[in-house]
Amino acid sequence: MASTRLKTKPSQTPKLVLPWMTRISIYFLSKVTDNASRSNGTVNRRLMNFFDRKSRPNATPVNGVSTKDVTVDANLNLWFRVFTPADGGCLPVVVFFHGGGFAFLSPDSFAFDAVCRRFCQRIPAVVVSVNYRLTPEHRYPSQYDDGEAVLKFLDENRAVLPEVADLSKCFLAGDSAGANLAHNVAVRVAKSGLRSIRVVGLISIQPWFGGEERTEAEVRLEGAPLVSMRRTDWLWKAFLPDGSDRDHAAVNVSGANAVDLSGLDYPDTLVFVGGFDPLQDWQKRYYEWLIKSGKKAQLIPYPTMIHVNSSPPPPQPMPASTKPILPWKLRLKISVLSFFMNASRRSNGTVNRRLFNFFERKVPSNANPVDGVTTSDVTVDPARNLWFRLFVPSAAASLPVVVFFPGGGFAFLSPDSAPLDAACRFFCRSFNAVIVSVNYRLAPEHRYPSQYDDGFDVVNYLDQNGAVLDNIADVNKCFLVGDSSGGNIAHHVAVRVCKEKLGLVKIIGLVSIEPFFGGKDRTESEIRLTQDPLISLEITDWFWKAFLPNGSDRDHEAANVSGPNAVDISGLDYPNTLIVVAGFDPLKDWQRKYYEWLRKSGMAARIIEYPNMIHGFHLFPDLPDTSLFVSDVKDFIAKQVAR
Repeated sequence: MASTRLKTKPSQTPKLVLPWMTRISIYFLSKVTDNASRSNGTVNRRLMNFFDRKSRPNATPVNGVSTKDVTVDANLNLWFRVFTPADGGCLPVVVFFHGGGFAFLSPDSFAFDAVCRRFCQRIPAVVVSVNYRLTPEHRYPSQYDDGEAVLKFLDENRAVLPEVADLSKCFLAGDSAGANLAHNVAVRVAKSGLRSIRVVGLISIQPWFGGEERTEAEVRLEGAPLVSMRRTDWLWKAFLPDGSDRDHAAVNVSGANAVDLSGLDYPDTLVFVGGFDPLQDWQKRYYEWLIKSGKKAQLIPYPTMIHVNSSPPPPQPMPASTKPILPWKLRLKISVLSFFMNASRRSNGTVNRRLFNFFERKVPSNANPVDGVTTSDVTVDPARNLWFRLFVPSAAASLPVVVFFPGGGFAFLSPDSAPLDAACRFFCRSFNAVIVSVNYRLAPEHRYPSQYDDGFDVVNYLDQNGAVLDNIADVNKCFLVGDSSGGNIAHHVAVRVCKEKLGLVKIIGLVSIEPFFGGKDRTESEIRLTQDPLISLEITDWFWKAFLPNGSDRDHEAANVSGPNAVDISGLDYPNTLIVVAGFDPLKDWQRKYYEWLRKSGMAARIIEYPNMIHGFHLFPDLPDTSLFVSDVKDFIAKQVAR
């Protein structure tokens, strides 16, 4: 197949934009591998190993993931690292083959340990990261032999994996050279078969294929990071049998020497392509060849990404004294909001409503679609100003319902506040769900349990008045979602729903976004993390005093939900829960205690931490981690709907 020739002027070529830390990491990695690659075709292992930082296995969960190493053949140094998430239940198994041109890196390299830990946590799945032999000391087909041997070992030694691992739902995955390896192992498995393992999918992340021909992308993107024709030529020469060229079946998998897949049970395949990857033409040919061979495949392009964008070394964890790095515009917005909230909090425990309302910008509902979302306000009880704002996306299908409780320390903001209206509009569009944003009564004018009463009454109202929702809303697929104090409300409303039962509304999930919990004890994160611009000990103490019944302390069941006065939920049908934690949130220790308490109570729960984020980060769509947050919540909703 001839490559497509694009007549692109230099001025039309998009510019690659990378953060400066990423550029430094890539530059450093490129220099190390270049200097370790000798002109005689060998590798300076001493040099490479000096710079290749290793991570040890850790049986103690780190960010909800534990790891262990399992030896397959000590003589071949063939082993794998198992990554197990703290989530319970039956989980798929992802057998991952790392990249590195068949010549560099391993599962315990810092970068790949971090990548697999992230995959394990966010999929979630049990990840098996394979340490195969490296070239040029071990040429083709050693790497394919090792990959197949690991699968056969797992097939015959199920007990080495955790009990939650389901080998009937096994995926092969790899990036760069690892994706090449995954393809060739998939072919071998399809030919030989396995006893208990069933490979149901293949994830090919910017696979490393090639050929004697120089494609348009290879020529045009010769200056792209990490991959160049000089580097790939050196690596292919080090990997292939002596005397072979790049049209060998291991390299040009869709070329003249390609294996015939038409009669094989080859797994469904997902191919990821980076727009700045010089190998993209070969990757697209691989996808087209799979389709022509009668296989199911999907290609997903990332136009502005480079080769191996999935696995450059992640940033180091920030020291405790380091401030969160935020864009200056965001810092300004947060500072303004924080200033007016603090100015409105009186020392006597009351709120200057006139002052705060003067500066709080309100947004009316709009029946005309804005960014594909219409809004309307529905009154539940005018006597207590109980109402909700309904956000409906432009969609014809049946959609889940998200009952959203906004944050604000129980004392500030409402669904028509400009930031919360924008956030719910964004959530509605991103989650593809009908959003019900609840206007509950505020403290200190209305203390506990007013907010919980209002939250439950709105859910009960929807149960009895389903017609107020759009026809596409499916109340049998209902989620409770809240951020900060709204996350606290969502929890307590969920407990009430479990106890009092509903007719039509079925709560199938809860998303607790940086929930506002606390207690009399001062946790390590509350003392250490003093740089969050919205949350401090002084502020949270004021909120709890304004919210809790007079004479109560912070170990009240409303605040310390997992403490000495906690409600016993072990016998309740409490919904599956996703807990979102920000690394710079002083409340994160309480949020982790909530997660641990749910698990000890026999509930299904998952926790995801965004290490470099602050309390309330999810309200700002321009932050990169907000996109990850949306993707994680969307995945959670989809999985609960599919159950």
